[in-house]
Amino acid sequence: GQGVVGLLLTQLVQRSLAGVLLTVDPLPGRRAVSRSLGAHLALDAGQEDLVRHVHEQTDGRGADLVIEASGQPAALQLALDVAAMEGRIAVVSWYGSKPVRVDLGGTFHRRRLRIISSQVGHLPGSLGPRWDLARRRRVAANLLRDLTLAPLISHRFPFDRAAEAYALVDRHPEEALQVVLTYDDV
Repeated sequence: GQGVVGLLLTQLVQRSLAGVLLTVDPLPGRRAVSRSLGAHLALDAGQEDLVRHVHEQTDGRGADLVIEASGQPAALQLALDVAAMEGRIAVVSWYGSKPVRVDLGGTFHRRRLRIISSQVGHLPGSLGPRWDLARRRRVAANLLRDLTLAPLISHRFPFDRAAEAYALVDRHPEEALQVVLTYDDV
């Protein structure tokens, strides 16, 4: 998914990627932003031949790393389907109470795929000694200067028009990437 989290990840991955960076989103506007921020190709999540297309773009191997950031349960199965032999699938989505159904049968086992969960509020114990709070804050502050952030905000609404902002997000997700409430008059 190429919402705000996905677009930030696109920029971070692009900085250190030696190969082709493919992204997937159902919304054309988000795909366009994704390409402008470093994706080599932004694919439509709804296209029927998506798995074949990913394999074509990766010389038949599939994706070494798939980051699932859409929050859509069906996207996890798609992530498994496009992953290469011994590929990794990092799940940064939060599915909440939505059930997620995936096929962990033969293909999953034969390709020896790894599903990695992500939780932003906690670091693995092995990283703690090197990534203390001060270092994490310093790296985050540097990234705020280095990453392209302006295109991630599609709309700004004064706080007193919050209902209008929420209606936009609810009724027209294709128009709203990130909606920010401003408090200039509060």
